[in-house]
Amino acid sequence: MQPNHAHICPMTNLLFQDLSESIIDEILSWDPAYATQLGWHRYDHEVKTVSQGIFSEQTKRLRQFISELDKFDDASISPNERLDKDLAKYLFEIRIFEIEKLRMHEHMCMVPDEICNSLFFLFARDDIPFEERFDAIASRLEKFPRFIEESKSILKDPLKICNEVTLETGVRLPAFLAEIVMVAKKMAKDDGIVARLEIAVDRCNQAIESYNRWLKDDVIPHSHDGSILTEEEFQEYLELRSYGITVDEALEVAETYLQIIKKEMAEISKEIVDTCDPIDARNKMRSNHPKNFEELLKAYRTEIDRSRQFVIENDIATVPYGEKLLVIETPVFMRHTAPFAAQYEPAKFSTDMKGLFMVTPDDDPEHLMDHAFETITNTAVHEGYPGHHLQGIVANANPSYLRALSASMDFGEGWALYCE
Repeated sequence: MQPNHAHICPMTNLLFQDLSESIIDEILSWDPAYATQLGWHRYDHEVKTVSQGIFSEQTKRLRQFISELDKFDDASISPNERLDKDLAKYLFEIRIFEIEKLRMHEHMCMVPDEICNSLFFLFARDDIPFEERFDAIASRLEKFPRFIEESKSILKDPLKICNEVTLETGVRLPAFLAEIVMVAKKMAKDDGIVARLEIAVDRCNQAIESYNRWLKDDVIPHSHDGSILTEEEFQEYLELRSYGITVDEALEVAETYLQIIKKEMAEISKEIVDTCDPIDARNKMRSNHPKNFEELLKAYRTEIDRSRQFVIENDIATVPYGEKLLVIETPVFMRHTAPFAAQYEPAKFSTDMKGLFMVTPDDDPEHLMDHAFETITNTAVHEGYPGHHLQGIVANANPSYLRALSASMDFGEGWALYCE
């Protein structure tokens, strides 16, 4: 479901709303995987187009969007629309900088992550019918071999660590594709979609295997560990993000708070262990943990339910009717980048309000110690209620098109840590 003018305040400017919708539609057409994640299902059968020319065209269009938004003076639009306008211009200026100066598309191979993101939300969510989801999955799989080959042309100055992580994702990817086929065999009513998926997965796996060899043999040996921004460019980036702080001041703040936190940890440790040593206190806490992954999943589900009930009973926030946070295993392709847990809010443009909270399986005792019961409680608050999941649902309720493009790591993590 997509917002429409009937849900928007009567004081709004319909021309501004039309422009907002056309802007978000075009931007999401550039990134079909993200469109699917947001529940904007117009591009579910498409994959991203990549080339140096595409990035140049996108920055040109972003500047045009800014000019088009500036045609609306503040008096002609509502207060909410003024916020939308200012936010969109802010986001577009940052994106232009990222394409033209940061240029991560030239430093990091994107293929494995793009394939995973393109398929995961179609596979894991059920906000549209099974047949539609798996038809879209098959369409994307059929387009991936060409996408994989075309993407090689944009890599110019590879960063070593980024591409090592990318290679690990690529190695794990075939297991995820096999899981998709397995589920299709169990659930599909039409054998045709299964046969189509098997052919597409086989061809995609061949292309992925070739791509992984290229990464391993040709890219990583010629990668570097250097910086991709000068100090001046990084300062410009901070200014674009309106932090109001210099690079040196940011470092000073970080070092100051590091020392404050170390002192706080030392004080708290006195209440936990006789040695007053934070390492000993941490080890004592880590010793109280679930015995295996099955117990670990149960503990997370219990704590998520408990934190949800706490929010409701203490009237901390309104929990919308019909929302749910599902606790599932972290998919195999994501486990090396989410070794403990991860979370995705429900899709913005969907009536379905089920979020996904993923716990990474590992029965290694050392790994289980990192999921101490006290930590699980904090994580449930952080990721669930009233943290990311609830905040995401509240944000989704806003009818603005343009705000759907905003994803603030600073605010999102700041809110979740505050909730803890």
